[in-house]
Amino acid sequence: MSGHLSFYRSSYPVRHIQRDIDQGRLSHSYLITGGSLDALRDVTTLIALKLFCKNGGCGECDRCGTLLRGNNPDLTIVDKPKILVEDVAEIVGQSMLSAMGNGLRVFVIIGAERMQDKAQNKLLKTLEEPPTGVVFLLGTTNASAILPTVKSRCVKLDLELFSPQEIEKELAPICSDKDKLRLAARNCDGVLETAEQILGDECYADLHNRVIDLMRRTKTTRDVIGGISPSDPLWSKDNIAVTLKILADLMRDIALRVTGSTEQVSNDESVIAALGEGYTSGSAALALELVFEAERKLASNCLPQGVADDLLFRILEVKYRCRARG
Repeated sequence: MSGHLSFYRSSYPVRHIQRDIDQGRLSHSYLITGGSLDALRDVTTLIALKLFCKNGGCGECDRCGTLLRGNNPDLTIVDKPKILVEDVAEIVGQSMLSAMGNGLRVFVIIGAERMQDKAQNKLLKTLEEPPTGVVFLLGTTNASAILPTVKSRCVKLDLELFSPQEIEKELAPICSDKDKLRLAARNCDGVLETAEQILGDECYADLHNRVIDLMRRTKTTRDVIGGISPSDPLWSKDNIAVTLKILADLMRDIALRVTGSTEQVSNDESVIAALGEGYTSGSAALALELVFEAERKLASNCLPQGVADDLLFRILEVKYRCRARG
């Protein structure tokens, strides 16, 4: 768990399952998607508390204490880097046993996308014909990796994204630097744990400022050549993924502003206004897609330097081509 149980107590998956409990229509399997692995650990813990506690998951009674200490014999959690057929076979076998406590046996799989296809198919047979008194909670950060047949046997609950204000409030006790906190909250894509990672990354703020400076300076192809150096930390093997993520966030904000959207931007409004000069709605959208394409190339093991060169040249190309057409 990440230590943010109270933050997720009112999240949609927790509220939905509480409603199912109250209305007596608890499903045998739920697929909880989104967020981070730590978020899924917190959310499934809160749901398990509600399933076992007579007081709605109070967190204070003996049952809650037993669960939080990891001593509930009717709760099984699988949380491994790679979930094998043998792991699933074990919990399938356990699901056939009678509960030792209040009549429920709960099985939690964190990172369900880490199940091999064979493991998912092994679980599918049990999801199709679930034993009485068994609840499966599958948590995944990548729903596309879950077999459609498994999805179809589960109630799908999406963990919502949180606003920068909600994240700032939650993390304020651990970060006294308001500027750093605001930067993390605005650039975490609504995921609390991502904001924590940004706060813990001493280089992030510097990279963020460097990307903004690069975008301000890059006006011609000559600027691109001069702006990309093998020694530049922006394009190092360790940093380029973060650099592309920052660039994607900036381009998304530019696209929002040049299209007149009222949606809140992640970055400072004045910065986006300055960087957005010269972009049209078409060129901003194309530039954003180019960043996504660069991320895919990087994931395919293309050389960082080549990815950077190609990306900046092509962004300039679409920017000025679309402006000329306009």
